[in-house]
Amino acid sequence: MREKGFTLVELMITVAIIAILAMVAIPAFQDQIYKARRSDGRAALLDLQSEMEKFRGSCRFYPQNFHATADSCSTSAALSTINYAGTTTPTSPDGYYNLTIVATTATGNAYTIRATPTGAQAADSCTQMDIVVSTASPKGNKTGTGTGCW
Repeated sequence: MREKGFTLVELMITVAIIAILAMVAIPAFQDQIYKARRSDGRAALLDLQSEMEKFRGSCRFYPQNFHATADSCSTSAALSTINYAGTTTPTSPDGYYNLTIVATTATGNAYTIRATPTGAQAADSCTQMDIVVSTASPKGNKTGTGTGCW
């Protein structure tokens, strides 16, 4: 008469199959999570681009820096500041990206803004997303370092 239950070999085969499935599924799932979180960075960049254009409507220059309390139109882009999200180091709405105005790119007719992943998003293959506005590309050229950023 045979006893009920599983043998050790059957259990080990089951564990091995689950391990193989996990090795395939977990990285694929993580890639989808990174991809979904990129929308946070994209939305933040597009919102910042809109704010930069509003600022330029009342100033001769695009701002070079962020200010925590108020916009400041000065005699040059380097001295002009924009109040975006009430901080000097803004992040995306969900906090997965840090936003920056790339140094020395802001002038009277051009700028580059960048979203860099941080925290849980830092291991993403898309290591940065940029919007480059210039006379050649007044609506903004969307670029990225990595795969599938935009």
